[in-house]
Amino acid sequence: MIRDIIIVQDYLVESILYRLDPKANFVSTLIYILSLFVMKSLGYFLGIAFLIGVILLSKVPFLFVIWGL
Repeated sequence: MIRDIIIVQDYLVESILYRLDPKANFVSTLIYILSLFVMKSLGYFLGIAFLIGVILLSKVPFLFVIWGL
């Protein structure tokens, strides 16, 4: 059972997100988290849209992302 748990797995692919500065990734993650707490119903819709956009930009297969949850 413990072998089935994945904590962090790196998926190496050439995408825009991997070329960004780590500080830009950190700040965008903070803005994303804060927007989910500040905005009520619209924030959830925008959060899901942003999350789908980031998955598409990362070029990681969607099933791989779901499997990692």
